[in-house]
Amino acid sequence: LQTLWNVVKSHFDHTDILVIGKKNIPVASARQGKVLHDRRMTTLGSNPPAFHDVPAGKEELSITLWSHWTGQPQEKVGAHCAQLEKVNGSALLTIRQLLSEGHKVYACQVPGVLVLTGQDVFSDWPGYIGERLEQALEDDALHDQICSSDGVLKTPILITWLDSEKPLMREESLEKLSSCVSFYPFVETARRSDTSMLTLYVEGQNMDDAALTKGLREGIKRAVHKADDNLPKLPDISEVSTWTDLMNHYGVTTQEQLLHKFKVGRLDELPDLSKVSSWSVLPDRYLLSQEIIQKYLR
Repeated sequence: LQTLWNVVKSHFDHTDILVIGKKNIPVASARQGKVLHDRRMTTLGSNPPAFHDVPAGKEELSITLWSHWTGQPQEKVGAHCAQLEKVNGSALLTIRQLLSEGHKVYACQVPGVLVLTGQDVFSDWPGYIGERLEQALEDDALHDQICSSDGVLKTPILITWLDSEKPLMREESLEKLSSCVSFYPFVETARRSDTSMLTLYVEGQNMDDAALTKGLREGIKRAVHKADDNLPKLPDISEVSTWTDLMNHYGVTTQEQLLHKFKVGRLDELPDLSKVSSWSVLPDRYLLSQEIIQKYLR
């Protein structure tokens, strides 16, 4: 027993962090510069949601997906539905449009990733894609990248079949990544092509298990990078001292536009940034997509 205790004590004497639940919390003795890691899901539920019809309300779709992608109870996510819809409301409308056109939308065990099948497709193709994704994400670095990505929670990734008989609206933007997978920085419905989601198109020619796995691996890397680059986010709060430093992030060019955005008459009516240690302590109207995601989902 004494030997066992010495081994355990020696282990904790040389450990910089304590793992508590899903968060890594630095202890007082941690080396300087050690950061607090965000909680993130690494394994999602075993029964991903599937949508065959348009849900009665947009909230139902939103809550179901947020809950699945983050591992949080639907009740908790639903309490912040109004704030979260500011983040991915456009994607939700796109999904509803696809469902109204007769498509089926399947979630999988990867956050931010959906599989789309056509109206007359009746097969285990979504399950097959899920298996190939699981193989692709055996790459630990890629698995960590998508599970910690805030970008894909705002701009989800849609995997679907490329219909060679139906040309894309922006065909010049299709980027071939492998023999059977192409990346498309838009999503298409029967009505339009927009940036609310990203698409990975799978082609039937030259496709086998290994080729599809390799293509999905490259496609996920490309899509996560694109989604994170496009994510509206504010800088580190410690790097700004005045609200005028933030005009570019809020998409305004003058102080008057900044004041109008937040419905105040003077800059001194805005919160004092020198007294703020984290964006999350501010009201939601001052936050952009990444800060809202971090506040409610991480």
